Amino acid sequence: MDCPQCGYVMDPFEEECPRCKRLGTKAGVAPPAGTRTQPPAEPALSSMPAPPPSASAPRPATLGTQATNVARDTVQSMRPEPLFNIDAPDIGWPLTILLWIVIIFNSLVVAVVILGAIGVQLFLNNDQATHAVGALMWLILLVPAVQLISAIAMLRCQRWGFYLYCLFVVGPVFLGLMLHGIPTNYLRLAIETIPAVGIFILVLSKWDMFE
Repeated sequence: MDCPQCGYVMDPFEEECPRCKRLGTKAGVAPPAGTRTQPPAEPALSSMPAPPPSASAPRPATLGTQATNVARDTVQSMRPEPLFNIDAPDIGWPLTILLWIVIIFNSLVVAVVILGAIGVQLFLNNDQATHAVGALMWLILLVPAVQLISAIAMLRCQRWGFYLYCLFVVGPVFLGLMLHGIPTNYLRLAIETIPAVGIFILVLSKWDMFE
């Protein structure tokens, strides 16, 4: 049986509504006239707080970002590292290569001339021959030594090295080109003429870098 006052479901043998008894109202007693009993308001669904998200529930965006980071790190770790990390020189690779050609070639020439002069002096064992060979050695070493020193100075961006190189190498090369044309000796063309013309043009194009 339902309570006519509050609608509470009573047992068959209950004469009074336990809820109304607690509230001081007898079951079956009508409320005073002019009063309207309103049923208890149910809480609105929209006002109920949403349950907090579970901390263990993964977020799709977070998982996707983590997967992308892991893949990027894996690819970077698999990328081979270069054996030599060589930075480009300030004067550029073309001028640097030409200067190193001059340095290496003239270093070999100087070494061969010195060793040859020492060998000749030891073989002849004559004072007059020793002096003659020594004088000839210094005469032969003049141009290669000047080219070697000037090329090293130009690698260090020194203008005096360029002036020295022009005086002993570029000037004679241009004079030979005007008088005799391009040399037919390919070794001289590759070792002297091409480096001299290339160094002259490249140094003038980077003149502000020299001091």
